[in-house]
Amino acid sequence: MDLRAMILMILGALSALFIILIHDKIILDPGSFSYLIAITRIPAFFLFASTVLAPLLVGPHLIKRTFYYTALFVVPSLIPQAFHILSFVFFPDFITPNHRDKVFWLHIIFVAYTLLGITFGIFHKRGTAPYPKFFALLLSSLAVSFFIVLYYPLLPKTYIKGVGSTIFSDVLWAGLSLWNFWLLYLILKKKVYGEKVSKYVSLGMFFYGIGSVLPIFYTHFRDIILVAVSFYRVLAYALFAYGVIKVEIVDVSKDILRRSRLFLISLAKAVPRWESDVLKVALGNSFEEGYIKSLCIYDLKTKELRAYFYGLKEREEDLKPPEDWDKLSEKKNGLYQGWTALSC
Repeated sequence: MDLRAMILMILGALSALFIILIHDKIILDPGSFSYLIAITRIPAFFLFASTVLAPLLVGPHLIKRTFYYTALFVVPSLIPQAFHILSFVFFPDFITPNHRDKVFWLHIIFVAYTLLGITFGIFHKRGTAPYPKFFALLLSSLAVSFFIVLYYPLLPKTYIKGVGSTIFSDVLWAGLSLWNFWLLYLILKKKVYGEKVSKYVSLGMFFYGIGSVLPIFYTHFRDIILVAVSFYRVLAYALFAYGVIKVEIVDVSKDILRRSRLFLISLAKAVPRWESDVLKVALGNSFEEGYIKSLCIYDLKTKELRAYFYGLKEREEDLKPPEDWDKLSEKKNGLYQGWTALSC
């Protein structure tokens, strides 16, 4: 992690500590509290939903599968998040009377399902079917959300007037915080989303974690800590969105278009030559700087090289034929009318 990211994390930790120190001295009036919560959590929900849905719309073939799986498994968290917003105490009653415990339980659940979705996305093994897990998460999220909305009085209290958050609530938030920072450690250590994107996702996880720590210190009904949590959530979602949508989808798409254009220009200008019945084409920097370093086309019947596309110079390792032709044929990788294309 670079210096700017470290400075941002230090400033975030110091600001959270400052909020904890002053929150007993600042009691917001109902109007200001409702306004600040509304202008942060409602747009934050749509920002987060857009970030989650973007990889699903792009598809697993155009982005890293880890992004696709993570987005898929995080979708169920949108249900308690939406219920959470609809159950704000300053909104009309949502199914049952809106109550602080009802709102807080939905808040806890959507954080838990968000972390659960990220965990599933990180550890999901490529090649295994993700959809049974997705539907299990989705159905459980619906069931738990409706249970809270309908039967929240049966659940343990999360807030006691004059006392603040309960011990039960504090334990839950502490557990979610530890879970959050464990995922942050994994993302930083393993670079599961790639070098560039992992930096922004890990920063987002840091501020998301702060938003899970602060409710432990919640004491007043309209505590400024709740507003601070909302702002940290917005910051976390903005970092997620920048990393996933801007860096991974938009920037990579632009880079692919640029390299494709260079490749086509080089192909148009290239002068092919024949050497021992092999067509060889030098494409220069468009291959050297691109995602593919060379391209070999073989005839599967004769196992002979027919065409060789390369960058600035030929490489001996490229011209070595594949060792396992049967395995190559089974995968149908690059096969076209008895020919196969191998890229490096």
